[in-house]
Amino acid sequence: MKNDIDVTFDTKTRRLVFKAPFHMSDVVRGFPSRRFDPKGKVWKVPLVKANINHLREVFHLYPFNVSTEAQAACADHEALMAGPKYVPFPRHIYDFKKSQLKYDPMQHQDKMLDLAYGLKASAWFAKMGTGKTFAAVHLAMARWAAGQIDAVMIICPSTLRRTWLKELAKYATYDYDFRIHETKAPWLKEFYATRAQFGKDALPILAVSVEGLGVSEALYDSACGFLVSRHVMVICDESSRIKNPEAKRTKRTIDIGAAAEYRMILNGTPIALGIQDLWSQYEFLDPNIIGCGDYWAFKTRYIVMGGYENKQIVGVQNVDELMKAIIPYTCEVGKDVLNLPPKVAKPIYCEASSVQKMLFKLIIKGPTGHPAEPIIKVENVLERNLRLQQVVGGYLPRGVPSKKMIDGIECEVIETVIEPLADNPKLNLLLDMIEDNYAGTKFIIWTTFVHEIEHIRDTLAKKFGPETVECYYGKTEMDDRSRIEDRYCNDSSMRFFIGNPVAAGLGLTLISGENDAMVYYSGTNAYIDRAQSEDRAHRIGQKNLVTVIDLIMERTIDEVIQASIGEKMNVEEYLMTRIAQGLSIYDQMMG
Repeated sequence: MKNDIDVTFDTKTRRLVFKAPFHMSDVVRGFPSRRFDPKGKVWKVPLVKANINHLREVFHLYPFNVSTEAQAACADHEALMAGPKYVPFPRHIYDFKKSQLKYDPMQHQDKMLDLAYGLKASAWFAKMGTGKTFAAVHLAMARWAAGQIDAVMIICPSTLRRTWLKELAKYATYDYDFRIHETKAPWLKEFYATRAQFGKDALPILAVSVEGLGVSEALYDSACGFLVSRHVMVICDESSRIKNPEAKRTKRTIDIGAAAEYRMILNGTPIALGIQDLWSQYEFLDPNIIGCGDYWAFKTRYIVMGGYENKQIVGVQNVDELMKAIIPYTCEVGKDVLNLPPKVAKPIYCEASSVQKMLFKLIIKGPTGHPAEPIIKVENVLERNLRLQQVVGGYLPRGVPSKKMIDGIECEVIETVIEPLADNPKLNLLLDMIEDNYAGTKFIIWTTFVHEIEHIRDTLAKKFGPETVECYYGKTEMDDRSRIEDRYCNDSSMRFFIGNPVAAGLGLTLISGENDAMVYYSGTNAYIDRAQSEDRAHRIGQKNLVTVIDLIMERTIDEVIQASIGEKMNVEEYLMTRIAQGLSIYDQMMG
């Protein structure tokens, strides 16, 4: 009976291929990361740290027959696993003062640059406002000057692409040609053909939407074309957007990273808040940093599952081992390095009107059958929370029956129409607060809903003048967004910036030189949106006190949102946690 386990190397997939007799299959199952190919009846084993270490440990115990190519591949990866070699940033030949703003790096930025310069892969987990973009621009420019790269790709949320354009204008020390990727742009072919050489041409920089990578195969294919025959540095900004290992955007970003010369992630979230989110971000950087091979091996090693059907994360394990693996490639920076003035939290409360209290009961308890009751469409928990937030903001989400053709059949459906309520306690609270603090203060007003943004805009424009108000949300034209940001920072006649945290919560700097007050008219369901939007005014350059004001309607979903922020949870996660503890959340939310 044959006992040998044949080990070869597949150059296309860069995996070891194990062919084992049936009775020796358990030997291969012992590898931390492996997949069985039923078609070829072989095992595919990724060339990663955990697998190579395991092969070294069991090699003398079983009859492995390893091909020359497989031995060479293992030896190459053992060299990669030897650990990073640091090369200090070349300050002696690189002139930061050649940029438009002529800033020298701060101490923590020097640390970031020294960590990253000599590494093919590096991660900066630096709090928002600590100058990650400044350091990343100079790192790219220094690498180009040294002949290490001839192009840069920035993968980021679509709202940040123009922010990068502005940051490059401030910090770039050499000529560059920045383009926002468009799949069928007429300039694309010529731009892709450009080969920059230091001292002769401008450095090509392409900004690609991370959302677009997830929805458009054509965009992904087009973005991949930028890497052909180039030495590219790929920067993944707000890398938490690729934390889901099953998402298309994540898989495609990882594939792009594999074809790049240098890879970098920028993230404002502390490492300790999302151990489960680290795998895909470091897989983009280099599969051998963590070295598990796939997400399931990572989850088995570092995540403790439990709860219903064993599908909930209930804890973490082997964290010291994981941190030891990633720390050599990682720089973590907190806001304490900036010596910023404090943020002062100031909740202000109002009481629901009698009409709002009636609507809360209707949404939570369901219709009573009274003929005067409005129809409010509530089909699930998420829609219930949405309706509660709309009523808290001063609006009636009235359901209107209508006819609609579905699969050729005329059906009756409920369409929701948003109507302002006659009495809006929260809007009155906002206006009173502005009146009390108008002198010497500019206001950044965050709201979740389009109808709130536009209603507040019209109300403030009528009271204080149209020149005092600008809106930054999904309807705002891209060409207007930079103008609005600049107006807030530099034009004293603009007093109110009204924004949606999803559209305006990333990348902007909203520092006016006066007292900046951030006012949350309606809360966001995602904690990360709250954290990011808060830091628009609390970042490098802020000299004055920053006040964070929450307008809260007592005994409503506003208080649930506030509690979830305190726990650093998304609203849905917070609600499910409390319900699992047997607490009756909705009985406390009827005004």
